[in-house]
Amino acid sequence: MSLFMSAVATELTPSELANEKKCMKKIGRNGVGDKAVFLSSLIADRSRYVCFGDINRIYKQVAMSKGGFTGKGIFGSLSYIIVELRSGNKIKCSVPVEQDADALLEEVVVRCPGKPIHSREAEQKLRQAEKEERARYADKISDKAEETIRELEADKAVLEKQPKLYRELAQSAKQLRIVQRVNPSYKWLALVVLIMAAVASVFGVIRMINGGTTEIYIVFFGFAIIFLISASRVLPSARNNINKVTEANEQAVAAMEAAINGKELAVPARYAHPIVLDRMIRVIREGRAETAGDALELVKADLKALNADVSVSQKEYDEVVEIKPMFLNNDYK
Repeated sequence: MSLFMSAVATELTPSELANEKKCMKKIGRNGVGDKAVFLSSLIADRSRYVCFGDINRIYKQVAMSKGGFTGKGIFGSLSYIIVELRSGNKIKCSVPVEQDADALLEEVVVRCPGKPIHSREAEQKLRQAEKEERARYADKISDKAEETIRELEADKAVLEKQPKLYRELAQSAKQLRIVQRVNPSYKWLALVVLIMAAVASVFGVIRMINGGTTEIYIVFFGFAIIFLISASRVLPSARNNINKVTEANEQAVAAMEAAINGKELAVPARYAHPIVLDRMIRVIREGRAETAGDALELVKADLKALNADVSVSQKEYDEVVEIKPMFLNNDYK
């Protein structure tokens, strides 16, 4: 039985629910079946579902601290899946890993084509960005340029058959970039915060043993959890250890090289991402290049020119955040 009784009209029968669980694609703590999206609760994975027919639109929402934008802070982005229901209600589900939110929406597109996966505001911005992009296209490009575009679109189709590989390539590059940019002084700060978490825990236990009020030791334990989470984002671990992260990125590149071996793509494995090819195609349509090699060099130049002082559209921002770490980690070579 759906836990969204007050918001959702449709419920699956026991047999339908059993079939959904069999065919479901699990993505992090959530999942997508043939008839419904399965969402996590605070304590359990995929414990709730919403049938496609009850969904008006489903999209990602990202809340990010200042440190997340600059890459210099302890805290990063917080991502959510928002489900707008036909009843007018909304469901907000936290997604710990932003890439899982993207993967979930991509699976929704496959299982339920035509379902809106952007907010209304985002759709308007995307339409405006597309209009502005097309306005930059050249009125006419050469036959050679047209042929290059066809080749790049074919390469893109090859990569899109390996979504796990290019997502891992981008994610490992981002993580490597984050670890490389962590100021060493932050690690000392994180160590102090970790000690504060331990101290808060000890005081909480002491107050509890001595018969302190419930509110007091709950406050101490609360501070301990906050300090611990803050410190965990910076202190070396399996996730942010420089050697482990570098190895993970090298493995992602090697996996992509193995997957495209013999296919002679227009981009090397370290940059093999559909967004890179999209930007190369865009460069050619704008009349700035005719060959794939020249287009790739212009994509590199465009990415180099983008920094924190440059204002871009949401589409441009999403693209740059996804692929620029790959180029930065390889010095644009």
